[in-house]
Amino acid sequence: MPKPKLLITGINGLIGRVIQDPLGKSFEVYGLDLTPPVSDRVFQADIADPRQVSQVLDNLAPVQCVVHLAAQISVDTAWEPVLRVNIQGTRNLYEAARVSGVKRVVFASSNHVTGAYEGFAPHLHLHRQAEPVPIS
Repeated sequence: MPKPKLLITGINGLIGRVIQDPLGKSFEVYGLDLTPPVSDRVFQADIADPRQVSQVLDNLAPVQCVVHLAAQISVDTAWEPVLRVNIQGTRNLYEAARVSGVKRVVFASSNHVTGAYEGFAPHLHLHRQAEPVPIS
């Protein structure tokens, strides 16, 4: 029986590179990234362009799962690139996945959504506790 197809957005990033081999044991892994390297399994596309996202999913159909990692990750990124990639790009991905019949999208986010749990530079320990309990 063939493995189900899985698409990882941001596959050439740190987390994408870490998870692709372990996921390859259960899935036929494909990737989408704005930056090279590209191959017969990794497509260069901009998630901020809905046509590019749809085209990748259409070419791979049927895709059962998507792991969404593509994002502007620097806390110093200006608002426009964050809006374009992280918000509009994520919407584009969800819509393309819906239209192409993807059953599951796993959205991965950064540790920054917890409200700067570690604090803010240059004073990273802004907690009341000396060693706060890590969020698992």
